[in-house]
Amino acid sequence: MLEDFEKIWVCFVFSSIIFFSILSKLVASFGAPKSFSGDPWVWKNFSISWIHALFCAVWVLSCFVLTPEMVLDLVKSYSMTSYLLVCFSLGYFTFDFLDILINKKIAQMWEVALHHIVVLLIFYYNIANCHCIGFMVVALLTEVNSIFLHGRKLMMLAKVERSNLVFRTNAILNVITIPVCRGLAIGWIWKAIIYAKEDEFTPFNWWLLFITTLIMTVINSILFWTVFRNDFLRGKKGKKLNANNNDMKITDMAQNINGLSKID
Repeated sequence: MLEDFEKIWVCFVFSSIIFFSILSKLVASFGAPKSFSGDPWVWKNFSISWIHALFCAVWVLSCFVLTPEMVLDLVKSYSMTSYLLVCFSLGYFTFDFLDILINKKIAQMWEVALHHIVVLLIFYYNIANCHCIGFMVVALLTEVNSIFLHGRKLMMLAKVERSNLVFRTNAILNVITIPVCRGLAIGWIWKAIIYAKEDEFTPFNWWLLFITTLIMTVINSILFWTVFRNDFLRGKKGKKLNANNNDMKITDMAQNINGLSKID
């Protein structure tokens, strides 16, 4: 049965693109909160990213519960559930890249666009060849943290006060899940890369995975320190989080790029 699904993976990816297109219209119809004074597209974009993270977080955890053998074999072992998860996320990344392109946001979000191109290349290559699906699923463990990372961004855009209980709770969960989810995923992938057998990867796939993982290691290290510093080492309390102040510089590149690893 799984083989039949593999033959029509394009249909699943396309269905995901349609889903996020409809979701985009729905989110736009609700609009941003009154406290947000920026570009409505930015609010919509982060809201959709947050929803994608929410779906993925539940889905990716269920993959390892339903297919525990995937823990030991990231190259060949996978299930229909994990295969469809990767198709779903591939549809999201495709939609998000096209959304950035159509709305002419490439100049201000070039790092996100570049990240998406690399992710799309890896995901499309592996899905089409039914190869390394486990790697993609492990990379999507980062979406558990992205729930709190994007939640933080949305609260900052809405100018929620730092002393707010919801913000503080989110901040704690955010700083915990960065090393637990992002760190675990990256470490897991590094181990698989280092101990990989020669016949498990093509040179192209191995180097693409190696370079991407190296970049994401640096980005996520910066991300963890910046989030920890801004949310727990700052002395000022009760200050509103303005989308234009220095606090918004959570290393936007690191916050926006959370796919392979969003690669939040």
